[in-house]
Amino acid sequence: MRRVPALNSLGHFKRSSLKLLRVSSSLSHNLPNPMSSLSRQTSSCSIMLSPLEDLSKKEVEPIIYQVDLMSNWGHPDKIACSAIWFLDKERHIINPTKISSIPYSTPEMLNRLSGVTLLKQEENLLWYNQWPPEETNQISLVFFLPGDQTPAYARIWNTTSLGDASVRKVSISCGKEILYIGEIPRCYGTDVQLSQQFVKPTNSFEIIEELFGKKDKANILNDKYGLMPLKPVKQVEITILDNYGGQQYFGLNAIDFYDENYESIPWSHIDDIIIKNCARFSDPKKLFKDIKETDDDSEMFVAEIDKENHATPKISILFKNPVFISQAVFWNYNSPSRGVSIGAKYVKLSMHNSVKWCGKIKKATGLKDSVGGSTTAVWFIDIEELYKKEYNTNHG
Repeated sequence: MRRVPALNSLGHFKRSSLKLLRVSSSLSHNLPNPMSSLSRQTSSCSIMLSPLEDLSKKEVEPIIYQVDLMSNWGHPDKIACSAIWFLDKERHIINPTKISSIPYSTPEMLNRLSGVTLLKQEENLLWYNQWPPEETNQISLVFFLPGDQTPAYARIWNTTSLGDASVRKVSISCGKEILYIGEIPRCYGTDVQLSQQFVKPTNSFEIIEELFGKKDKANILNDKYGLMPLKPVKQVEITILDNYGGQQYFGLNAIDFYDENYESIPWSHIDDIIIKNCARFSDPKKLFKDIKETDDDSEMFVAEIDKENHATPKISILFKNPVFISQAVFWNYNSPSRGVSIGAKYVKLSMHNSVKWCGKIKKATGLKDSVGGSTTAVWFIDIEELYKKEYNTNHG
């Protein structure tokens, strides 16, 4: 019996330098000296056009505010936003001098977040990006605001045209201080109040270096033989291609995911489960229950097939943070009440829209005592040590 543990690269900000105008004597005796109206100066003398103190007063170092986009509302491959504005106490817009991002987004795309138009419907006017991004678990938008202005609010506005691609969870910070963390409504927007109980960082260039110059690369899994073909992912999608004969429903008892240490990835690490192309369905949380040895229909996930639209059912699992998945285990529908024929038969598993496995999973028996023997385990890496851990877990 299977036992399961219960910038955009930044331009340099150059300080304004003193402009010097060198006075030289005319090289031609036939031409008038263009500086003859000035008081007499030798040819090696220079004239300051602006005093040092005046220039330094005009120079204002930018302050960097970072907006981290941590999730969307369920779209499998896109995140989009109509506008992100910073506002002062009177809710006047503070125009950024520059916007950058990690991962890279073009200046033209980033500029769509600012401007004077709040509501945008056409996709060519919206900011959008791949979601989830490759090799990171969030998108960081970096706003350079004038240092002599302090934002009191951030206005984050979603589009109504891209639904589930709307920005959901966001975090706003300045330096190491978190000013706001929360959710933005789907297909709508809000003004969020920023905490004012912090001291602005004195050196924005250190923040730039920390954000962009020393950006850590995503973890890559290694063993004694070198790099392993396994990357951390935030999204897994399971497509039900066929069942064992049920005409109206399909069902699954449970799904397990194991990490690079062959530890079961718990429910607490899952951010959301999106069910697609189904007319009705039971609570998808049942797929990640602790006790899987059951023949009770009420404890399993069941969905009604949307035959009217001829759509293929899909289960999209979103993780809170990127995880390594070394193995997936399918526990098929195991209740005699609807019949085990509604159990999934052919399944496709994708990670970030890349197909990793497609095949047949075992049909359950409908008996509680034999549930573990009818599971289907799918490996994504070939490591002897993990095979031993699997054996010890299931036979220990």
